[in-house]
Amino acid sequence: MNVYDAAHALAKSIKNDEIYTKFSNINKELMNDSRYKEKIIEFQNKQIILQKQKLKGEEMDKDILDEVQNLYSELNKEEKIKDYFSLEIKINQMMSDITKILSEAIDINYK
Repeated sequence: MNVYDAAHALAKSIKNDEIYTKFSNINKELMNDSRYKEKIIEFQNKQIILQKQKLKGEEMDKDILDEVQNLYSELNKEEKIKDYFSLEIKINQMMSDITKILSEAIDINYK
């Protein structure tokens, strides 16, 4: 099998995965609900700021960290958003595992 064909087959498998399907459906629902969309996007944008600071070796901005924690607590009270966060973690773990499998297969170490 051609490497690109295998990659397309993997992508199709991921799209058909139950976890991805649930995540995608909840994501669509939440992004179509103005009550949640803005807060989720704000939360994600603040997370990105903190991640960039961490990658640069900078100390994370305490105010932004507090805002992220407060937003997370607030958003996590909604069952659908709680499910969204849980599925997002599972998707990220799956992608990390796939990257690790591929890296090990071609003997590349990203430590």
